[in-house]
Amino acid sequence: ITPRFASFSYLSEVDLISLNMNGEVIEGSQPPPLESPLHQAIYLRRDDVKSVIHTHSKFATVLAIAGVPLKPLHQVALPFLDGVPTYDYFGMIDTLEKGKTLAQALGTHRAIFLVNHGAVIVGSSVEEACILSIWLERAAEMQLLAGKEPPNLIRDEQEATKLMKHQLSVTIGYAWNHYKRKVVGP
Repeated sequence: ITPRFASFSYLSEVDLISLNMNGEVIEGSQPPPLESPLHQAIYLRRDDVKSVIHTHSKFATVLAIAGVPLKPLHQVALPFLDGVPTYDYFGMIDTLEKGKTLAQALGTHRAIFLVNHGAVIVGSSVEEACILSIWLERAAEMQLLAGKEPPNLIRDEQEATKLMKHQLSVTIGYAWNHYKRKVVGP
């Protein structure tokens, strides 16, 4: 997890810290972020989750603020076909009790909007959670650019579900390699 006082522009792998399930630092020397209980509570509730990402991305946050549900307008929104719930809490999720309330609201979904705050995205791997974070932001941006009442473009639920499964099993890897190459080079 990113330590409390980390500068994202200068962050590297050696700056990350590891916490145990009690929220105690077990690797690294920096203090954990104030909202580490958010991550802790999700890991405690969901055995399938191996990575939790908390963002303050612009477009996903705007949807959260507006209380507008994410619609499947593009293929990048398909992993969120089951919806993205909204967690209406103002403030920091800095205690395990608050984290547990958020984890309960997340349920079995892949993401949750935090009103006036951002989003939380989960995945079965770091790669999956990262790509889903990017896709959630892109889907939110496209929806906002499409206007106030964009149509639901899913015509065939079975086909959409099939495509979503393909994305999660194959396309995540391609997307991860694409972004990794952009960051670290060939």
